[in-house]
Amino acid sequence: MGIRFRKSMNLAPGVRLNLSKSGLGVSVGRRGARFGVGPRGPYTSFGIPGTGFYTIDYLGKGGNPRRTRRTTGRAPGSSLPVPEEAATLPLPEEVATASGFGGFLVFIGAAWFLFNQLWGGIFLLLVILIFFPQFQVARRFKRANRAWDAGRYTEAARHLEEVRRKRPGLKGLNYLLGLAWQEAGEPGKAAPYYEEHLNLEPDDHRARFNLAVCYAGDHPGDALALLQSLPVEAKQELPVIILMGRLFLQLNRPELAVEVLEKGPVGTRKMDEAILAFRYYLGLAYKRTGQNRKALTQLRKVYAEDMRYMDVARELRELEGGEGE
Repeated sequence: MGIRFRKSMNLAPGVRLNLSKSGLGVSVGRRGARFGVGPRGPYTSFGIPGTGFYTIDYLGKGGNPRRTRRTTGRAPGSSLPVPEEAATLPLPEEVATASGFGGFLVFIGAAWFLFNQLWGGIFLLLVILIFFPQFQVARRFKRANRAWDAGRYTEAARHLEEVRRKRPGLKGLNYLLGLAWQEAGEPGKAAPYYEEHLNLEPDDHRARFNLAVCYAGDHPGDALALLQSLPVEAKQELPVIILMGRLFLQLNRPELAVEVLEKGPVGTRKMDEAILAFRYYLGLAYKRTGQNRKALTQLRKVYAEDMRYMDVARELRELEGGEGE
């Protein structure tokens, strides 16, 4: 919520024409608290009367452009990268459409009010009463996005939970809640939301993978079953291969971990976070199946890139001590 400066002129009681470098807009309300429509869509604003300074919060589709970014963060409690394209949390289409349409009707009502204060005022009041819940939900999403972009994932999840209390059946909301709690390092809170989401959309493979990540720490067998239920093409993706290998290691089946992990890019020369995790778990799997030379090859590559990665230094010491013997 930024601090801005603008000039405005009264067109009628409670109605103002607002002038800024972005363009023209119309707003209605009282001093210090107004609702309006401008070049970037519908908004609410609050300020200090007489100073010209105020805060503004855009609603619906007209706010700041959504910035997409791919997270390469690690799943809570592990070195596994989560293959999630995390954008600013998307406002559900039905809310964006309704709040945008409501903002347009407010603009029409404000223009009508200039010519007929009675009927224009009645129309404005009806529009605000009808669309106010949508504006509230849109505003909560904006707050969740600000928290998300700042890395305050718990706060973002709390805002989304407030949306869920107001609109419990909102499509895709459970998935976003699962994602927010997972990013906050709370897999136990994320899992029930993913489960609810999958009850409605069982073919959402992103949610199935993320739920497997949540299960991995305490319920490796359930996590493995989820991954094995993915379609063949999804099981060929590197994050899925890494997690399946790690789970077989947790279940004390290193020979199966080797079988799965060797489907990955063993010969690649690039080294990013996903490849570090892949080589680390492949090295552990080789070590636990007695293939020490192969284990040394993989773990040395990890160590050369990041000597503090997980417990690679200890694993290497053990192997190199045995090699010396």
